[in-house]
Amino acid sequence: MIMILSWVLSVTSAIMLWLMGSKSKWGPRLGLMNQVLWLVYAILLRQWGLIPGVLLYTIVHLRNLVKWQSPGGINRIPVSRQSCGD
Repeated sequence: MIMILSWVLSVTSAIMLWLMGSKSKWGPRLGLMNQVLWLVYAILLRQWGLIPGVLLYTIVHLRNLVKWQSPGGINRIPVSRQSCGD
């Protein structure tokens, strides 16, 4: 079970980061769902040091979700072609 959960966490984290980089509204949503899995993982392994990180990332994902849903939303965030290496 732990092995499967660690793979699920890795895959969902990678997808979430890809979505955030693509400015998808699903990035913060997947990030929030992923934090539930991280909390379960921390509890199952008794890795209490992960829980503050889970709380911090939850706050960040909630902030991003609120900001991205506000008027202007994600389009307000500039992306420079030079910074992307294009």
